[in-house]
Amino acid sequence: VSLTASQRLSLGNIKLEVGQTSQSVTVSAQGEAVNAESADTVGLVTEKQMDSLVTRGRDVMNLLRILPGVNTIPMGQGGESGAGDSFSSTQSLGGNVGSFTPTVSGARLDWNNTMVDGLQTSNADWQGLAVSPVSMEAIDEVKIITNNYTAEYGRNMGSTVQILSKSGTQTFHGNAYWYHRNEDLDANDFFNNRSGLQKPIYRFTTLGGTIGGPVYIPRVFNQSKTKLFFFYSEEDWRSKIPSAVYQYSVPTALERAGDFSQTFTQGGALVVIKDPTNGGLPFANNVIPKSRIDPNGQALLSVDPMPNILNRSITGGAYNYQFQESITMPKRLQALRIDYHPTDKDTISLTPRRFWVKLHGYNQTRAFSGPPLLLADHTYAVDNVMVKWTHIVSPHVVNEASSGMDGDKQHGQPDTPNYFQAVQRSTIGFTLGQFYPSANPYNVIPQMSFGGVPDAPN
Repeated sequence: VSLTASQRLSLGNIKLEVGQTSQSVTVSAQGEAVNAESADTVGLVTEKQMDSLVTRGRDVMNLLRILPGVNTIPMGQGGESGAGDSFSSTQSLGGNVGSFTPTVSGARLDWNNTMVDGLQTSNADWQGLAVSPVSMEAIDEVKIITNNYTAEYGRNMGSTVQILSKSGTQTFHGNAYWYHRNEDLDANDFFNNRSGLQKPIYRFTTLGGTIGGPVYIPRVFNQSKTKLFFFYSEEDWRSKIPSAVYQYSVPTALERAGDFSQTFTQGGALVVIKDPTNGGLPFANNVIPKSRIDPNGQALLSVDPMPNILNRSITGGAYNYQFQESITMPKRLQALRIDYHPTDKDTISLTPRRFWVKLHGYNQTRAFSGPPLLLADHTYAVDNVMVKWTHIVSPHVVNEASSGMDGDKQHGQPDTPNYFQAVQRSTIGFTLGQFYPSANPYNVIPQMSFGGVPDAPN
């Protein structure tokens, strides 16, 4: 009798009698049994399905869509944030700060709840984000409870995703694997070709392995190999994910000097610059005298890069600068499971896990948004551990006691003395005073925004 996670199955009264010795071979096929013990609606993904089906990003959250009522993640909610938010599903295991759960039966994904071996692993601030991913090589089964869940499932209005990890067995088993994706196998984007942008770097290299078996000392401990087992998995990712193509209208060299004689609207009309001190009359030749230009405003404009695309037949006058980067995103996932059976009625399990990811780029999660001003690093790590004791009290009563903790840590502080030098006030010559200098300990430039300019680099 095979039971999935948290499944109830009544076997009725079973009477065993001594029978005659016989031999037979029976081949049968049986469908899913009707669940008469509880009212919850469940879907199950087995280890065989995970081994047989291709899964984007090797993340089981992307595989759940094969279950009834499970939908793909809405556009713009499931990408690697800062590395192309338009992706509709996680591109690599764990995303950048966790894996987005899918929408189920019309419920919002931020109503969902995720559990790994009974431990709550949803983000404390956003329940739709599973912050403790599990390697597909270490998953035994995944169940999703979609409706009418029973009393043991709380915390959420949506669905509960239950993940059970593999355990060690009486014999040693392990595997090693390597996956690779490279932009050399891809064609360039149509719009990149049209705009003259090179094919971006797009690489995923995955190296991992698992090993599990009994823990024993010959003639000393666990000779029967039935008491103590372990299972360990590790997965390392080396990823470079292209961001969206960013397009901005940055000031030209003439405009930075006050000369707007070559500044046109998207319709091709000259942008007339008026003198507010002279009744709103246009400046002569549409050029602002140098004596009238504020040096601090000019210093701020110097932060923007120079235009790199001036063909208005392509830009339509909406932008004159574009760039595309590839976010560097190394990751590491480590998981250990130890199962101890001191008696036939007791099982004690210990499951520590760690997920670590680092983002490096101009427009990743914790960077300056806009043109490439400052390369930024953002480190995210999740550590959790759980201890569980299962005791069979009687043929009708089973007691399970568990305790665990889960914590995520983020680090985005500067890691070098000159980290902010490129965007510091003193670097660009910005001298305007501040009301509260103590609120700006790194002495960075103020925020900038521009009105009336298409695709302004705010």
